Amino acid sequence: MSSKLFYFPFLFLFACVSSQGPHKEPQRSISASDPTSTSIDGSILSQKEYDLPDFEHSGFRQAPDVQKFYEETIRPQYNAMKAVALVSEIFYSSDGLRVKGYILSPRASATSATPLPIIVYNRGGNRDYGKLTIHDLLWLSHFMQKGYLIVASQYRGVEGGEGIDEFGGNDLHDVANILKVAKALPQTSPQQTYIMGHSRGGMMTYLSLKDSHEFNAAVILAGECDLKMGLVDWPDFEQNVYAEIIPNYVAQKDEELSKRSACAWPQKISTPVYILQGDHDTNVRLNQAQMMERKLKALHKPVKLEIFPGGDHKTFFVAPHSKEIVTKIDRWFRSHPSR
Repeated sequence: MSSKLFYFPFLFLFACVSSQGPHKEPQRSISASDPTSTSIDGSILSQKEYDLPDFEHSGFRQAPDVQKFYEETIRPQYNAMKAVALVSEIFYSSDGLRVKGYILSPRASATSATPLPIIVYNRGGNRDYGKLTIHDLLWLSHFMQKGYLIVASQYRGVEGGEGIDEFGGNDLHDVANILKVAKALPQTSPQQTYIMGHSRGGMMTYLSLKDSHEFNAAVILAGECDLKMGLVDWPDFEQNVYAEIIPNYVAQKDEELSKRSACAWPQKISTPVYILQGDHDTNVRLNQAQMMERKLKALHKPVKLEIFPGGDHKTFFVAPHSKEIVTKIDRWFRSHPSR
């Protein structure tokens, strides 16, 4: 098992991606403050519009063997995002650190009187691996087109951000603080706040729900709820990731794993949770999702588990499920309009 567990690049309707990185062309500044100034956690330190490139330069794979698919399916989706989405790169303050993140909103929302519900999205991966790219932005843009404002953190230490990834340690504050960013925006509705995450991001989502009433509803996409159980399948992940980035891991292994394992404290979750899981996922096994569902149901907590036959760790972002998943998540969130 690679140390890069808990992330697969997100694609809408297709699994093959380019090896190219995200767009690096100059970007137009919207606003910025002095990056050396002392800032309150959750405040925006700098903000730039992400100048989405033309499709040909977007980094999506366009080789001859998939050209027809990309021309007929991905290009129209990408151009729709480019036409209606305002994508902003931000640095915001978290524990006094500069942390990188993104905001996606409809351009029309700037002049609309109708406030937007908020989605906080938690990415997978660890450290630089699994960082948000233009592929993720395209998938998230489908929620933006359904009327949400989305915020997503790279977590500390990534893409110029300060600090160090702790895999569910103090980096959890980066999620809480980007939520503060979203709630302070004039076009948002702070009373309609949702959260979702994939893989490691599912763990971050569970942790964000712990003893919290911030969110109306949550979605877990193949998120691990028992890190000890995960090590049975992937023992090398312990040395390649946990021992490297989780503080005090060697001295307090059991305690640190339990802290990050929602199956150890289901009584601390009161937010309605929708768990989506492929039954052929070899990264995060189906039994983890089933265990979390059992534990929450035993406590009479609101939970829904949906299993996708034949689905693997990335099934939510590829054909034939991708459009269906966006619709299902939107329906789940809208069925919980208040806390």
